[in-house]
Amino acid sequence: MAANDRLVGDVLDGRYEIIDRIGRGGMATVYRAKDRRLDRIVAVKIMREDVDDDPENARRFDSEARAVAMLSDAHIVSVFDQGTDRDRPYIVMECVDGTNLKAIIVKQGALPLARALPLFEAIVSGLAVAHAAGIIHRDIKPENVLIGRSGEAKVTDFGLARHSDVSAMTVAEGVLGSLSYVSPERLLHKAPVDFRSDIYSVGIVAFEMLTGRKPFDGDQGAVVTQHLQCDVPAPRTVNASIPVWLDTLVTACGRRDPNERPVDGRDLLNRLRRGIEAMRHGTQDDPELIAWMAAPGAATIPSRLSEEAPSTGILPPVAHEETPANRIKPAGRVPTKRQQPNFTVRRVFVAILAVVVLIAGAVAGWWTTSGRFTTMPSIIGLTQSAANAVLSNAGLKLAVEKDYSETVPAGSVISSQPEAGDRVLRGATVQAIISQGPERFSVPKLVGLALAEAKAALAGENLKTGNVKQQYHESVPEGTVISAGEAEGTLVKRGTAIDLVVSQGPKPITVPDFTGKAAADAMDALQQLGLEPTQKMEYSDTVPEGVVISQKPKSGTLNKGDAVTLTVSQGPKMVTIPSGLVNANSEDAKKALEDLGLKVKYVFVTSEVIRKHIVQQTSPAAGESVKSGTEVTLYIR
Repeated sequence: MAANDRLVGDVLDGRYEIIDRIGRGGMATVYRAKDRRLDRIVAVKIMREDVDDDPENARRFDSEARAVAMLSDAHIVSVFDQGTDRDRPYIVMECVDGTNLKAIIVKQGALPLARALPLFEAIVSGLAVAHAAGIIHRDIKPENVLIGRSGEAKVTDFGLARHSDVSAMTVAEGVLGSLSYVSPERLLHKAPVDFRSDIYSVGIVAFEMLTGRKPFDGDQGAVVTQHLQCDVPAPRTVNASIPVWLDTLVTACGRRDPNERPVDGRDLLNRLRRGIEAMRHGTQDDPELIAWMAAPGAATIPSRLSEEAPSTGILPPVAHEETPANRIKPAGRVPTKRQQPNFTVRRVFVAILAVVVLIAGAVAGWWTTSGRFTTMPSIIGLTQSAANAVLSNAGLKLAVEKDYSETVPAGSVISSQPEAGDRVLRGATVQAIISQGPERFSVPKLVGLALAEAKAALAGENLKTGNVKQQYHESVPEGTVISAGEAEGTLVKRGTAIDLVVSQGPKPITVPDFTGKAAADAMDALQQLGLEPTQKMEYSDTVPEGVVISQKPKSGTLNKGDAVTLTVSQGPKMVTIPSGLVNANSEDAKKALEDLGLKVKYVFVTSEVIRKHIVQQTSPAAGESVKSGTEVTLYIR
């Protein structure tokens, strides 16, 4: 099970509970699921999200469900249901508990005849049922043959299937399927592509089962070239123990010319079963049996082997033209004298010359009108080397340009000019666009740049500036990028908009006015706001001790860490009346009191005539504490 697959545990349409992932293909992922309604295990095939926006993929997905739904055979995986859940198309199928033919061949190599023949018969049997219903599978390969635990074989994955009465074939479909098993006519985009294309593919599967390897190997270009230039080799060249009749039958399936192959699954099944029956009776080397295995088209079963096998009725019989060898020569005719060679030499020469002129004219006319032209094959989706091989086989040359593509893998053809199916001069050069894969640009360093610098950096990488959000930040200066929607170095598409968060600097703090408030409370409140308060003590006759006299700044907004100065009352300033004023000179006493911030009032207790200007008494008396500015009375004698 894929632990990170988010669909595991999901329930489609409230009915199909996804248990785990079985496999993943080019267009869909297959899961093991439980049908809650019928309480059984099924396989659910769900179209992948990265291809579900292509209408052609959706059509092909739907085509598979419809194609298989009309078939009923023990050797074809059954379709139970079809639907769409949250815009995800899915197909519910029979769940085959086991493996596939490819895994068996990889593990075991060449299969014993006793194992290979039943598997071959089961595959062809399923194919015969599909062909009888008018369905061409178009993707026969070992991976699409499931093997249950009890050994039964079932054909699956009709994702490229097409009804036989649909003559059109899109360019994209022309290259789908595994190249190792695709028929030459599909590679060359030649119509019609019919049941005989499946026969070619199943012949290669049989070759692989009997020999443990594919008939053609190498890179894509090499494989395509071998398909186009070589028939599938005889399996006995690799494994001499293969019976001659079976070797002949597999070789007949793998001929490049479709007219040289069995016509359909029913024809192939008839031949295969006759060969198996002959083995049981010890007559497998019968010359007529072997000749019938090799016979092109819908061959008639020799009478000494069996009655003629019934026709499928799907393909018309191959017409047999009359040849000179079939005509009856008139007998007993003797040439007259005028017809003797020595008399007619000149006439014969003239006739031959006329024929030569006619043939030359016909050839020239053919060359002028159509002979110098060929049909452009499909190369979409092929690698450059494979496309070059296909074009070379068609007498064409290849010139390439490169471009980016979101859907076509790097190194494969995106498009061609001319397009597949167009008429083109032999020897002409075909222009092909080769994919460089998805075009991606690296997100540049943005964090820490000024906004204008960040925008310029994005434009330099063919990217756009997305939404710019302002956000307060205590340490990042105002106008500087705090964060970006994509991390530095992330690869994104051209024109992708990258969102930015830009600092507004520290968040401003509204300063409350604490004048007349307790200084201790004011200090706590300012600290909680993130400010740095300080106190300046000052005497006040009007403001009680410990109360804020004034504040700087008194109002407005500040930033975190800014200073606020509080002037705090110490209460009124107190002065102690000094001692030593009594008997002191009045002027000296007055100066001493005024120096302490006190006011002085004289009261004379003697007449001016006898006055000595000596302090007799103070009020308040020495040692008393009074407010600064208090008036002290000096009694002068």
